[in-house]
Amino acid sequence: MKQMLLFITGITGSGKSHVIKAIVTFKRCGCPENILLSAPTAVIIDGHTIHALTFLP
Repeated sequence: MKQMLLFITGITGSGKSHVIKAIVTFKRCGCPENILLSAPTAVIIDGHTIHALTFLP
C-alpha cells in the first residue's frame, strides 16, 4: 500500500486552515481512503495530537 505524508505549512493567510478543513470534510463524508490527521493541537482538526500518535508523554 502506498502512503502519502502531507505537511501543510505557510505564512499567515496562505490558506492552510482552508486546506485542512477541506481534508476533514472529505474524511467525514466517508472517503474510501484511510486518512489520519494529526497536529500539535488536535482540537483544531478533530484528530490526534502528534504526541498521542507517537506515544510520547
